[in-house]
Amino acid sequence: MDCRVLWTERALQDLNEVLAFIAEGDPLAAERLGTRMLNQVRMLELQPEIGKFVKPHPRGEYRRLVQGNYLIYYKHLPDNQRVEIAHIWHGARRPPLI
Repeated sequence: MDCRVLWTERALQDLNEVLAFIAEGDPLAAERLGTRMLNQVRMLELQPEIGKFVKPHPRGEYRRLVQGNYLIYYKHLPDNQRVEIAHIWHGARRPPLI
């Protein structure tokens, strides 16, 4: 199953903020984390249901992937073969109000 991965503006902003924060102290660590996150998200093109389900939400069923201390929240829309990345979130924080 080939899915198209789309990023919400919020998710792109989250990713940029996370990587910018890490880059202040260690630019190479930020680059490595960014690469790992993007590679993991690319896996969703072929395996969109690999993430763990999170609580039901009025806007649909969300899943999450774990990359280090960060959670990648996404929604699989099987009717039109899309995966929508909703948030990148630090695991120590309360879950987002997706």
